[in-house]
Amino acid sequence: MIETQIYLTEKESDSLQRLANQMGKTPNGLIQEAVAKLLSQFDEETLRKNRMAAAGIWRNRDDIPDLDNMRRSAERFHLG
Repeated sequence: MIETQIYLTEKESDSLQRLANQMGKTPNGLIQEAVAKLLSQFDEETLRKNRMAAAGIWRNRDDIPDLDNMRRSAERFHLG
């Protein structure tokens, strides 16, 4: 592991220490877990899965206009 230094407010440090005590962990351990969780949300596979899930959110919707119709309508008013 690589040692790194972070700065916390006194309140953050106190809260982190209290939480670590309650969980039977060290503050460093909690920080390492938090960093690992944050980074896992942005790994390539997770991002790909999120993009694929988002790609279908408009599928089978009858309460919104068809995208092609929206484009044609916008093109009629395009002045460029």
